Amino acid sequence: MSNGRDSSFTFAGPADSRFKIARRVGSASAANVWLKTSACILPYGYLTEWLDARQIVDWRDRSLAAGSSVARKYGSPQPRTPREVQTRAMPYVSVRGLQLYYEEHGSGPCVLTAHGMLGSIATATVMNASKLAARGLRVIAYDARGHGRSEYTERHEDYSFHALAEDMHQLLNALGIERASICGTSMGAGVALMLALTQPTRVERLILRSPPPFAEDVRPARRKMRALAAMCRYLGVPLTARIVGMLPGGAEQAQLISTQRRAALLPTIRGLLFEGAPLSNERFGEIRVPTLIFGHAGDALHPLRSGKLIRDSIPGASLHVADSAEYWKQNPDEFCRRVASFIKAEDSGARG
Repeated sequence: MSNGRDSSFTFAGPADSRFKIARRVGSASAANVWLKTSACILPYGYLTEWLDARQIVDWRDRSLAAGSSVARKYGSPQPRTPREVQTRAMPYVSVRGLQLYYEEHGSGPCVLTAHGMLGSIATATVMNASKLAARGLRVIAYDARGHGRSEYTERHEDYSFHALAEDMHQLLNALGIERASICGTSMGAGVALMLALTQPTRVERLILRSPPPFAEDVRPARRKMRALAAMCRYLGVPLTARIVGMLPGGAEQAQLISTQRRAALLPTIRGLLFEGAPLSNERFGEIRVPTLIFGHAGDALHPLRSGKLIRDSIPGASLHVADSAEYWKQNPDEFCRRVASFIKAEDSGARG
């Protein structure tokens, strides 16, 4: 493709629309970056007409040279090496050769909270450790391998549900906790399920918020996260966050993306969604602990069908169904009240 020529690219949008972005490509290298990344951006929404290859390359180069405006706004990535971790006066615990960051709040029945992919203790709004502790619980919250302030490895095998469940198991061992309720969101819910299957004597109760997709339902998550991985690979994390933040409804996702470390993010996506053994919902019937599920409608990445499948598979499990993913974000106190009542074996008022 020669410099200065008008070039058009057509991409498939949602089922009811197709659209074309036609821009003047400034250089062959810019066109190459554009071809590799533009189709990957689409799962996050429509691109504005002025978002062309030259701007992408310019943003990338300026981000590498001077640092990202997104990082300045939302905060820089967290420590990534043992030396950086050890210089901070924060609680870390050694788990399978890594330093994992954790926090402990309150007293009472013990609950371990596990966040979702891209999440961390710092970004938790619904499953907030302080709010849960205020309900009379001893809350242990931790940043999973490759997330938040915890260290990471670069092998995708270390990020399968089975491997992350073993991290959780060894975390309990390191903290001297024999048995605990596990409260997990999305990825964390999948890890909680896996722990209940592999270490059933360590799990008192399960609380699963927005459980991950199973079987064929995993395809939308793979499409979106493959897109994110490609963008971060070719453009870098700061620029990816900036682009996503410009798309409709992308501000919250951009904030999460901006805190990621590319060397950890790529194997996490690969290990959880592509290479690692998927969660086998056929085994959920083996789980014999009280289980409370929070689901919602209209979310392809966390289909309500997952919550219903778990409810129907685990004896005695109950399901709360919200109208949308926003409900629990807008009502975190209600979520914490229901979780505390369930852990204390009080009436949970389940519905659905």
